[in-house]
Parts: sequence; structure tokens; C-alpha cells
Amino acid sequence: MPSTQAPIHPLTSIRFPLSCWVVLYHLTVPNPLAAHIPATIPGFAYRVVRTAYSAVSLFFIISGFSLTYNHDLGAPWTAAAWKRFAATRLTRIYPIYLLGLLLMLPVVATRLAWDYSPARALRDAGSGLLNLGLLQAWLPQTALSWNPPGWSLSAEAFFYLCFPAVGVALWRLRGPRRLLLAAAALWACTLAAPLAAVLAPARGFGDVPATDLLARANPLVSDFVKFNPLLRLPDFCLGILVARLVADLRHGRSPLLGRGPWFYLPGAALILGSLAWAHRIPYPIFHNVLTLPFCALVVFGLALGGGRLDRWLSAPAWVFLGNTSYSIYILHVPMLILIGFGYRQRVHAKLPAPGGTALYLLAVLALSCLTYKCIELPLNRYFRKKIARTF
Repeated sequence: MPSTQAPIHPLTSIRFPLSCWVVLYHLTVPNPLAAHIPATIPGFAYRVVRTAYSAVSLFFIISGFSLTYNHDLGAPWTAAAWKRFAATRLTRIYPIYLLGLLLMLPVVATRLAWDYSPARALRDAGSGLLNLGLLQAWLPQTALSWNPPGWSLSAEAFFYLCFPAVGVALWRLRGPRRLLLAAAALWACTLAAPLAAVLAPARGFGDVPATDLLARANPLVSDFVKFNPLLRLPDFCLGILVARLVADLRHGRSPLLGRGPWFYLPGAALILGSLAWAHRIPYPIFHNVLTLPFCALVVFGLALGGGRLDRWLSAPAWVFLGNTSYSIYILHVPMLILIGFGYRQRVHAKLPAPGGTALYLLAVLALSCLTYKCIELPLNRYFRKKIARTF
């Protein structure tokens, strides 16, 4: 049941720098396009880049906020409304998601041809089917298969299924005190699984970033904690609670409205400050838990509005770039692999590494703008009309 409230542009625009943060993170993984990057970034800046997984928590909170802000949760949904919502969300995310998988198809096929075995072929086919069904994040072995950023879309699909029920239940909470207590309880719940992962008997170090985070967890346990949609649901629910709090403040015409800098500036500073301690905190705990309240504070402040950052992020150019962020996020790894392969094979002797990186970044931005204008927008309009006639 969509609402007709005016959009909060900064929450759209902020997705662009967050997606760029994730792109830089993947550029620090050894690859022929950006082999020079790790050696040229100073210590703290490199640590910031290597903790870009914090951006995913912000994406999840923004998603929960945006869905709550744009849909009426004042009453239980009918079956028709639920189906209409699910169809709308699926058709919104799936075309670009599918494009990302198609771009990875020749990569997977080439790797299989180089190192063929029936077991590997079966494993690739099985993980491919899970990716097509947006189910890969439920298994730690397949969460990062095919197109690694797609794991978060697997989680988002689960959030969409939960939203009509979970959103209505959380919307019933009223008053700042209850909402803050509920948010604190959610944050505390998110600690349980990462703590268990850290304390579990270790057989290795799992996904240890270059920042030497203390990843004592068993690799499969660690991946389960990081990627399982059920364990990431609290991030999404925090966004719902923030939207409820903002709605209450708007209804009561709170003097906090327009005072967003009081919240998003400290929130951003706390996120950056926490990154300075990332190397001293067990990896699963930092990955899933530590920055969540700070991310919620940033979203809350941007939703209240006010300040130069609010005006800047409300500019049409930034809103457009924010709208391209989904394509950037989904397509940048396939392009990194495809362009990196061609670069290694054809132009390595002619183009220095910084030039290859610049070429890649421009290609990602250009393709993302193109796919947003030529694929996302037209298909979104088409499917919305079709869904409106069907349900």
C-alpha cells in the first residue's frame, strides 16, 4: 500500500558514495587493474577502504527506512497488497541483478574450462540456480558465488518477504522511548551470532581483510554470520524503527525537524572513528554489529533534513547518481573481472596500472548510467503498470 509522501532525496543520493566505497574495497583485492593501489594508500585510509562492508549495513537500514516511509503500515495488508508489493520489488531489482549474472557467465564458464571436473561443474550449476532464485546467501559456501555483491540482494529478497508482517508489527510501537529500547534490543540481538562465531573452535582465519582484523572464527561459521539473511534482518528492522521515529516527530512537529546535522554529522564521525579500531576488534563483531547504531544515526539525521549536506545531496545531479548506485553495486565486480582479464591479456604493456584503474572506474560509471536510463527506468515503469492492472 504505497504512500504519497515527498521523497527524501539525501537518502537516495548517499547511496552513490556508499557504492563507490564498495567499489574501492574490491579494487584492493589483488587484480591486474589496481595492483598499485594497496601500496599507495596510507594506513588509516586503507583501513577505511577495507572496511567498506559497513556500507552494506547502511544500505540495509536505508532499505528498511525507505520501504516504511513509502508504504502504509497502519493496518495489516491484504493478500493482494502483499502480492503487489512482492511483484513490484522483485521486478525493481531483478533485471540488473540478472544482467550481473549474465556478465559473470563467461567468467564461470572459462574457469570451468580451465579446471574441469564433474564435481566442479555440478557445484557451479547448483550455485547458479541458487543465485537465479536469490537464495545463495542462505548457504555460506554459495553466498559469494558467481557475482559476490549479489549476496546482499539475496538478503533483500528475504527482507521484502518479511516486510508486510514485520513492518506492521514494528509500526505499532509508539513513542521515542519504546522505539529506542526496541532499537537497542535489536542491536544487542545482533551480537549473539558474531560472538558465537568468534568463540567457536577455529580451523582457520576465514575472510581476513588486509587490516589484520582478529578473525578467530571458523570460516564457514564466519560466512554464515556475515551473510545469512535471517541474521542480517535486524539491520533492516532498524531502518523500520528509524522511519517510525521520524513519522512520530513529524506528526508532533518536533523542533528536531530540520536539525539533521545534530545527528548525521556525529553518526558519520563515529563510523569513521570506529574504523580506526577495526584492527583490534574481532572481525565478525565489527562486520555485523559495531557500526549499526552509528549508521542508524546517519539515516535518522538525513531524514530530519537541514544543513549544507542536505542541500547538497538534494541537488538533481546527486539524486541521479544515487539512482545509478544499484547498477554500480551489482555490475562493478563482473566488470572488474572482465576488464581486468582483457587488460592483462591485451594492454598491460601499453597502459600503466593507474590508467587501467581510471578506465575501469569510468566504464563502471558510464555503464551504470546507461543501464539506469535504458533498463531500470523503462522496465520499472512497464512492470508497475502491468502489476497495477494484474493485482
